[in-house]
Amino acid sequence: MAGALGRAEASEEAIVRLMLGAAPPKPAQRSGDVKTTGTPLLELRAVDLIDEQSGIGLKQVNLAVYPGEIVGVAGVSGNGQSELGDVALGLRPLDGGAVHLLGMDATTWGTQHRLRAGLAYIPEDPIRLGAVPGMNVVENMILGEQDKFARRGGFAIDWPRALQRCGELLNTTFITTPP
Repeated sequence: MAGALGRAEASEEAIVRLMLGAAPPKPAQRSGDVKTTGTPLLELRAVDLIDEQSGIGLKQVNLAVYPGEIVGVAGVSGNGQSELGDVALGLRPLDGGAVHLLGMDATTWGTQHRLRAGLAYIPEDPIRLGAVPGMNVVENMILGEQDKFARRGGFAIDWPRALQRCGELLNTTFITTPP
């Protein structure tokens, strides 16, 4: 898409309309049921992350997620959405700022520790980034949680129990599997 605007016409909305081909989306609103008082479940405080390849990353990002909230991040590719998820999960070290989970400084916690504390994340491409090709649904669902299904001192998986848990998740979530 291409276009031209005179200086007087070049409002933020007009530029976004040219970029997207439509009116800009309305800013997100918090649900009336969400209480934003007290301690956030997840909080990013003045987070900086410098991307080694482009030199651009996150700069002074602040985000607070309270109980009952589900946060989705959208934007033009390359604007830091992936980096934001990486920082929250602990996949990349910060260049500045802090990550807090349940009111505790989790900046130095590894990914496993953050997941066990209750952090959940759906990547931008769940099939490519959240599953291992060649593994079945049950095997993929227990990744990172093998210890919960371990038997024989951790040398084997209790597959019937893993299959039962997988069935429970498939019946109570929006996850769909191929026939």
